[in-house]
Formats: sequence, structure tokens, C-alpha cells
Amino acid sequence: MEFAAAFLLVLFGAVLIIATWYLSTSIENAFRNLPPFLPSTNGVVEKLPSILKLTKDSVFYDIGSGNGKVIFAMARVYPESCCIGIERGSFQYFLGRTRSYFYPQSNVTLIRDDFFNAHVKNATHLYLYLLPHTVQTLFPKLESELKPGSIVVSCDFPYKKREADKIIEISGTNAHTLYVYHL
Repeated sequence: MEFAAAFLLVLFGAVLIIATWYLSTSIENAFRNLPPFLPSTNGVVEKLPSILKLTKDSVFYDIGSGNGKVIFAMARVYPESCCIGIERGSFQYFLGRTRSYFYPQSNVTLIRDDFFNAHVKNATHLYLYLLPHTVQTLFPKLESELKPGSIVVSCDFPYKKREADKIIEISGTNAHTLYVYHL
């Protein structure tokens, strides 16, 4: 019972801190260009480790990592690899940080930044679940920065100027399509 009370107190404090931060900025700035929250489904999270076979030398990025569901799943399956999540949204980033507090993983790094400004040159594997326009805008940056042999997986939205090397259909209640690109 004491643990539940302590947990609720910590949760309330965290919500209060976030609310204070949002209110301290102008309403216009707090909600302008706020990224949508598109969490990956369990089917996608379960399939990714078999698509992206990481090694001890792998550097995996989840671009738009949201609540950290994908990054923490990959880190659990591949504890010897380096897993980095980049998230622009404050609330989503907070959710990822909360997950890291309750389920710490030494090979996970969460970064709050705009992924257009983030440096991903060391990435060997990337996962994207971004809106179509964002995929079209971000992909040229990835093609120019990433080393040959890097693998990019885009969930549901392909890069239209390049044919995917592999297309994987995930069936079920929440069907998805994964587009795999070998750069």
C-alpha cells in the first residue's frame, strides 16, 4: 500500500512539473508545431528485432521515439548494442523518461531534440514512424549523413523517391507495413 501511495505522489509531482513548464511558456509556443503521438503497435515492436539484427557494434536510432516503447524493446533484445531515441515533443519525451526511470536500461539514451537537427552519422540502424511529409523531408538528410550499409525502416509511410529493398506486412487488428531501405 505504501508503494502505491509513493508512486501516486511521484506521478502527481511529475504531472505538476510538466503542467508548470507548459504554463510557463506561452500557449502559442506550447502548442505550435506540436508533433502528433503515433505509438508503434505491439505487432511492430515484436517484429523489429527480427528485421534489424543488431550486434555489439550497432547503433540503433528511433527517430520520433515517443514514449520509448520501441527503443526499450530493442535494448532488451540487444543489450550489447547502443539504442538512442530522439523525440521533439515534450510530453512524449517525458513519457520516455518515465519509462527509463521505472525500467532502466544501460544501453538506452533518450534525447530531446528536433530530429532535423540531430546528428545520426554514427547510426547503423534507424526506425521511423513519422507522418508522410516528414518522411519525405527527412530521408534526404539520412541518405547524405548515414554510412553505406545503414538500414532504415519506415513504418507505414514509404520514401517515394526510392524503392524499398524489402516490404514487410504485419497483419492483425492493427495492420502495418514496414519499408526497409539499405543505404
